[in-house]
Amino acid sequence: MALVNAALAWERDAFESDSPISGADLVDWFARWRLSVQAAVSGAPDPFFSARIEEPEA
Repeated sequence: MALVNAALAWERDAFESDSPISGADLVDWFARWRLSVQAAVSGAPDPFFSARIEEPEA
């Protein structure tokens, strides 16, 4: 769930306000997030997000 929460939290304000988001930043973030999901599914240590997961605001 932490990785899903990280995906929902990334640029949340920009998405909710329909503000522009850098395509390059999105591709970079997604590439790192995808590797983290892959690690979680395989049981390997998370290479990128272990210390950086942002919990959504209540």
